[in-house]
Amino acid sequence: MKPGLVPVVLGFMLAAGCGTGDEGNANDTPGPMDDGGSHEAGEITDPSPDAEIADHSTGEDVTPPSQVLGLPLVEDGILYAGAAAVDITPDLDGPATYYLAGFGKNRPATEIRDPIWARALVLSRDREYVAVVVLDLVGITGYRCSLAYQALEDLGWDGHRVLIHATHTHAAPDTIGLWGTDTSHSGLVPAYQEQLVEAIVEAVRSAAASAEPATLRADATAVGSVSPYFTSPEFGGKGPVWRTTGLIKDTRDPVTTDDTLTAIGLFDLKGQGIASIVHVHTHVEVSGGGHHITSDFAHAARELLEDRLGGTGMVWIGAEGGLQTPLGVPLPATDPQGAILWETCDEDALQAGDPQCDGAEPGDPRVDADGDPIPAWTPDEEWERTDSYGRLLGGLAAGLLEEASPMDAPTVRLTSVPLMLPIQNRYLQVFGRKEDTAILDPLVELVELLYPEYMDAIQDIYDAFEATILDYPQDHLVVGEDCPQEAAGEVTGCLPTRMWSLELGTVHLLTAPGELLPELWMGTPPGAAAEYEDASLRGPDSTWFGYTDPDCAGVPYEDCRDTIEIGDCDCLNAHAAPYVLSYAEPDAPPLKTFLNAEFPVLLGLTGEMTGYIIPEPDCTLLLSRPMEEMFAVPFILDTITFAEGAKEHYEESVSLGPALSTRLQDAADRLFAPRNPR
Repeated sequence: MKPGLVPVVLGFMLAAGCGTGDEGNANDTPGPMDDGGSHEAGEITDPSPDAEIADHSTGEDVTPPSQVLGLPLVEDGILYAGAAAVDITPDLDGPATYYLAGFGKNRPATEIRDPIWARALVLSRDREYVAVVVLDLVGITGYRCSLAYQALEDLGWDGHRVLIHATHTHAAPDTIGLWGTDTSHSGLVPAYQEQLVEAIVEAVRSAAASAEPATLRADATAVGSVSPYFTSPEFGGKGPVWRTTGLIKDTRDPVTTDDTLTAIGLFDLKGQGIASIVHVHTHVEVSGGGHHITSDFAHAARELLEDRLGGTGMVWIGAEGGLQTPLGVPLPATDPQGAILWETCDEDALQAGDPQCDGAEPGDPRVDADGDPIPAWTPDEEWERTDSYGRLLGGLAAGLLEEASPMDAPTVRLTSVPLMLPIQNRYLQVFGRKEDTAILDPLVELVELLYPEYMDAIQDIYDAFEATILDYPQDHLVVGEDCPQEAAGEVTGCLPTRMWSLELGTVHLLTAPGELLPELWMGTPPGAAAEYEDASLRGPDSTWFGYTDPDCAGVPYEDCRDTIEIGDCDCLNAHAAPYVLSYAEPDAPPLKTFLNAEFPVLLGLTGEMTGYIIPEPDCTLLLSRPMEEMFAVPFILDTITFAEGAKEHYEESVSLGPALSTRLQDAADRLFAPRNPR
């Protein structure tokens, strides 16, 4: 063990809750799942008849209410919609210090750049109804969601009819607890946590009270189709940054990105906006890791939507894991309406005979040899980049909705199934409950013998073991038969949440309780599988596996999952591919294929904040070792080495574990797939 590594154990425990941005660039085997059958894309539409589905229909043996919180519940064939926004910006002049979540610890907020919000959309048609609440936060725990569900239940609103989603901005108060001053101190402000529940309830109440007959419009486009300069050359574009599609960079192998922008709009019968939504699959972190409170690019996107369409603007985020980010990607400059600004030909260029201005007049766009205009990129300044990107997305969505036709009698249909999510990540367990510090004795003995100067760092680790910093009480965890892995002594418990399916006309939305990797949403790109089989194609010149260690070509990833290296193979830079998405069902499809709709939408970070959701076969199992083994002498070096350089498996450090993806697959099977009992 070399000097400097021991404190890294503490640093990694910090990183286990430290954000899901592009900062540096577990997992017991789950039990059997229910049989989900095999599926073809676009083939599955109906819920399984034997699934435990909450269909939220009103019982026929009682007189159903005609409204809830003012939202009409009547069999009249009319779509009703209402929207509202409640300010959740904290008071920085008060006694509390608010620590920002998402990039690193000890980031106290010093200034408010723009307000953050709880924005609600409520919909009903023929007695079916739902609320979608979007929070400008890094996330919100299922425990806090449960309090909001109950508060709404007390007002007559079915708690299963509330989808609570977070944009995952990296510049809002810590609402999970992991981003305080240091590892053993929570970043929560209890009074603010209580205010969030009140804000969710108030947003739903206000939206429901404003509901009126509405029309629904939707359309979608690929951001990469706007300009070839938004996509890197290996994917057919001309962009300057490797691994980029539609201004989104994937920082984990294999490169898998969905640059679809989906626009959804609700309008009153006069054509005025009630709510307009832009949905994309990326991290909300353009503004970087400063000390300002901001909703990041969502602010400019929503302001543009509201200016052009009226009503309440909203930003929904989909499969952002992997991770999907605009950080490090040049972003185009835009005007106030979201139109792209292009490089132009001035008098000097014309007089010099610049070939990109051949035949142009002064002020015309510069074009390349293919006739494609060249974007004017934003300067490397956080707010110009942030606002330009927001205006671009908002402008694209507004343009789609201005041209879209209203849907004819759009349906509203909500179903959901319960989910039990085992906490397999041993580091995250440390933050959720008090742990026995005797587990650390081997590490203490080693440090006392070899590196006594690091005993202060060991004390910090002790403090983390003795602290509880997450935003849920121990009785929120499910134990016993409902959490089989806990009953078997493999995990500390399960987090209860749900998966929702919401059909809105030709829009079909499915939820996930964390940052889903796009491979689980849309599948591994076909070209990736062929490239993976040719070991010579891995490494810096690879399209899909540019970070994967070429020396691992002859090593099955299954052999790498519980170790640091095998021979010359660096297992922390190795991956499984092509993925088998479910250990129980080798042909289990990506989640997107369950949605037989013109506009399939994934709503991540809904109902719970679980961190990354990684394909089970690609998860390292290093973090699922029993705690006493991780700090035992034979495994300390593995633990520290992973802490020092998680590399291509950083995402596992901020994930509940590999069972998370298979639980989602199981939930989708129960929602949609006709099944035969095993």
